[in-house]
Amino acid sequence: MFEKNKKQKKKSKRIKFNHLLPKRMHKPFIIAVTLATITVIFSIVVYSSQQPKIPLFYSLSLAKDHLVDKRWVFLLPALAIIINILNFSIIKLFQNTNKLILSLMANTTVFLQLICLATIIRLAIIIS
Repeated sequence: MFEKNKKQKKKSKRIKFNHLLPKRMHKPFIIAVTLATITVIFSIVVYSSQQPKIPLFYSLSLAKDHLVDKRWVFLLPALAIIINILNFSIIKLFQNTNKLILSLMANTTVFLQLICLATIIRLAIIIS
């Protein structure tokens, strides 16, 4: 009887995703949340070492529009979090539809998180 209680306690310590997402979406969800967290942490670390103006919008045509205040560096982590919430909410909402579409959406979310992280890293390299 005591062994059964120990097993139940061990199971209760695990994070339960059963009510959040279908089982096949757990791995992309964990990867996307991890990448978004790394993006946020990296942005906070890089923020203190940045110049007052950073070249965030370097693809705009006018040179005066390239530079923005360094607070804009938090735009990418905010986008990463919004992308995670939006895409995984849609996956949860339509979890009974085509598995391929849901899988593509989850993997696209991971890819977008990688793009956000790569952009922050590139910005830190440009500035330093």
